[in-house]
Amino acid sequence: MNHSLDETIAFIQSCETSWSRDTSPPWGIHDMDPPPYNRLYGPIHGRGPVSGVLFHKNQMLAKWGEPHKADLTFSVAKTYLALLAGLAFDQGLLKDVHTPVVQQCPGIGFEGDRLSRITWHHLLQQTSEWEGTCLGIPEQVDRYRWLAYQTGQAEGVKGDARPLGEPGTKLNTTTCASISCHWPCSICSRGPCLKCLKNFSENLWDVQMRFNGWVTSKVGRMSMVSA
Repeated sequence: MNHSLDETIAFIQSCETSWSRDTSPPWGIHDMDPPPYNRLYGPIHGRGPVSGVLFHKNQMLAKWGEPHKADLTFSVAKTYLALLAGLAFDQGLLKDVHTPVVQQCPGIGFEGDRLSRITWHHLLQQTSEWEGTCLGIPEQVDRYRWLAYQTGQAEGVKGDARPLGEPGTKLNTTTCASISCHWPCSICSRGPCLKCLKNFSENLWDVQMRFNGWVTSKVGRMSMVSA
């Protein structure tokens, strides 16, 4: 490696978060969630160091840290789902993002007067105001969710039954919002999200699933990403 590349990698490694690498209990438990939802729903392990690989013209120029370690990731499902929807669109499987989801994916929770108006665009923009249960967890658990970095304050107590609005009227970047997008995207793409993406990434990565992160649909038993 040349000097400038060494400096770049050193800078990247110096930007590691100050958060501990230790994920021992009660790490990951949300104190504001009422029982039985104040528990972990998937495998966890201590995170590794800042890691990465650098490729240019199909040649690996550098790697650092532990790039082969299966590390915990957060809020990454949204990225996976955007890629999956893009692949489905390119293959002609998702022809118009402004059509109601129920037209292409009936029987999975998009029926009813309000829910039947949810479009693919609403799901991908996370403004669907979808209502239901995801992997045994009611989406109401995430209503009135408020993060420490947000300005102002929540309009109610987390988990209370916030009145849901018309699809497209309110942003909701929660786990349930992601899952409600994942299932129809996987059905539209005719396979589990992880399998579809691995087919387009030369099988270079893998994932560990939550114990309850599986559903059965017309395309078979599928794993669900939810973070």
